[in-house]
Amino acid sequence: MTFGETLRGLRKKKGQTQHDVAAALGISLRAYVSYEKDERRPRTRERLEKLAAYFGVDSATLTASNVTVERAAEIQEVTDGLGRYHEMRKREQECITDLGHLLTSLGWARDTDAERTPDSFHDIVAENGERSLSIEIMLSPPDTPRVVKRPTAPTIMRAHILRAHIKQSLAMRYGRLAMQDLPTGATCLLLSDDPLVIDFATAHPPKNLTVPVRAFLFTLQDGHIVSPDLVKFLASIS
Repeated sequence: MTFGETLRGLRKKKGQTQHDVAAALGISLRAYVSYEKDERRPRTRERLEKLAAYFGVDSATLTASNVTVERAAEIQEVTDGLGRYHEMRKREQECITDLGHLLTSLGWARDTDAERTPDSFHDIVAENGERSLSIEIMLSPPDTPRVVKRPTAPTIMRAHILRAHIKQSLAMRYGRLAMQDLPTGATCLLLSDDPLVIDFATAHPPKNLTVPVRAFLFTLQDGHIVSPDLVKFLASIS
């Protein structure tokens, strides 16, 4: 599929006329028509990016040849998914870094050798005298809606899927903890910026662990964790 054919397919899928697209881009109808006829392409990268943004796709999707509209949508879905994953990883690392600073200020020493090893997968492991602390972080996807004023069948279905995902993620994390040789007096913390995760973890505590698991809700603001209850708890056990 050529550049022009891709444009035409995306435009029709969006239900727009050529005039609609030209007006939205701030170009003449003649210029846009020439794009769909493969007579010319956007002269600047900025205009190409604006065109791609209008159709909700990546610019690479527009310039790829021999790609159907359906395949272009699949490529875009993968691209978006990778973008969300990298965004979550970035936020997770910000949480780990800020928590590390907080724990250090309270007298805890991180055991980085025990973090994310083949035999252990904890976001943070720290010690303070005879006390041991293991912290797991569960972040919500950046674009996950949390407030639905008028639930519809699709939103209700997404809610069921989300709860199932939370249940599966918690079971996996609890399973990893159960296989660890955690010392006596160890405490496990589950931190999340998602109220659904905290509510589910509180309502369904693990039954196969011999160490306590405390769940705390937080928000991430400018790379810093904000959770008065978490800070108060850490201070009480330090």
